[in-house]
Amino acid sequence: MIGKVAQPGGYEITSHTDVMQALALAESLNLFAMENDIHILRSDADGSRIAIFLQSAEGKEGIELKSNVILRSSNVVVMP
Repeated sequence: MIGKVAQPGGYEITSHTDVMQALALAESLNLFAMENDIHILRSDADGSRIAIFLQSAEGKEGIELKSNVILRSSNVVVMP
């Protein structure tokens, strides 16, 4: 997890960890994070690299992703 989160760094994830759980591991966003702009960088089995862009909507109970992605062990979550 890199970018504007409270605790950036590497985190051990399980086979069913999603983006919201990863944000919780990083102790949420910091004050300067762009809540509507989450990037996931991943490598496919053939070695090609792709970027997944998620948008979120901030509500009273925090941030709710319109589409929550299950992470893979080599994924990098970027909070610009």
